[in-house]
Amino acid sequence: MNRTDGVGRWSFNEAEQRILAWIAEDEIRMSELQAVREMNLPDWCIGAGYVRNLVWDKLHRYAEPTPLNDVDVVYYDSICTQESIEKQYEQAFQAKLPHRKWSFKNQARMHMLRRDEPFISTADAMMHWPELMTAVDVRMEADGALTFICPWGEQGLQDLMEMNIRQSPKFTDRAYYEARVRNKGWLVTWPHARMK
Repeated sequence: MNRTDGVGRWSFNEAEQRILAWIAEDEIRMSELQAVREMNLPDWCIGAGYVRNLVWDKLHRYAEPTPLNDVDVVYYDSICTQESIEKQYEQAFQAKLPHRKWSFKNQARMHMLRRDEPFISTADAMMHWPELMTAVDVRMEADGALTFICPWGEQGLQDLMEMNIRQSPKFTDRAYYEARVRNKGWLVTWPHARMK
């Protein structure tokens, strides 16, 4: 593999520009981002496999995209934290865009699942996700521009572009992390990826 396949160090700006260009070229993702933007959710983004699958498919030069288990829409609304609201969003999007399975999660209530301290933003919650390369999300702004939400900064983007699967420092359950990586099958789907 050469550097365009993910080997070597990427600067933050170089990685960001490359990934945003790949997303911008994807008409389906752009239409989905626009649809979510129109909901006006606070502090929202789409991430996890939504970004990772695209990047790793490009780096592996796959002709066909790897299917997504679901589209992970995350947002932060400390006022309205009922899980039922998330289910309403999911049902609405399932009817509107039925070609995908949709998952909406308000990060203002996610701390309760692992008994963490309350999160203060979507980015803060993402820092507690199991892997660094999963915590790279994208949002479409009101003017149509794409913005990254990457709370681990350069390390998160480096891991994504270099196909490193690395446990987040704020996610302390190593057994869960290792089981998750095995169960997701990432090392089979993308054989150039490496677990750190």
